[in-house]
Amino acid sequence: MVPRDGDRPAPLLPLGAELREVLARAPLLLFLDVDGTLAPIASRPEEAVVPAETKRAVTAVAALDDTRVALVSGRSASDARRMVAATHVWAVGNHGSEAVGPDGEEIVDDRVAPYEAV
Repeated sequence: MVPRDGDRPAPLLPLGAELREVLARAPLLLFLDVDGTLAPIASRPEEAVVPAETKRAVTAVAALDDTRVALVSGRSASDARRMVAATHVWAVGNHGSEAVGPDGEEIVDDRVAPYEAV
């Protein structure tokens, strides 16, 4: 069990006072890269897999009060969400040109929308 500090899990490593103060603020925003961070680098993109224990950890963090999690990827936002399979997360894909919100709403940058069908 992770020790708790108020409503958030206490950090496992000692932190400086300034960083501790920032992490204690609400909401906590956590941005996680998919390929190479949550999923180990694979020879081919379609072979990349997020380990089950990582999926569980992301889901648990996203369920914390006053915590927002965003998956960041060069892949499509929907592909990033599918790979991580966590609930209550944002996914930002295609290098920031699109996003999928926690409730599945899709957001596409107006500047790239004309190329969506290409």
